[in-house]
Amino acid sequence: MKKQIQNTVSFTVSRDGWTIGKQGLQLAIGDENGGFRLSGPKFNGSGETLLTFFLDSERDIKEIKRYLNKAMRQIRSQSKIEKEETI
Repeated sequence: MKKQIQNTVSFTVSRDGWTIGKQGLQLAIGDENGGFRLSGPKFNGSGETLLTFFLDSERDIKEIKRYLNKAMRQIRSQSKIEKEETI
């Protein structure tokens, strides 16, 4: 059984009421105080939440963190290469 934690952080997938069919899906991460849009259009307030996934297990959080750390290493490595190319 996975260890449950009390958390309000979640990923949400929403559909914009104005851009349906034109990249109208948005992926965001947030909590009760607000959030950060990861992809998709900015909404004007007419969106509909299609899916909410609460980060409620240590395993989920550790796996997501592992991928974020990998992405950070790749970005830092690419940034280092670009700096060396400009010298």
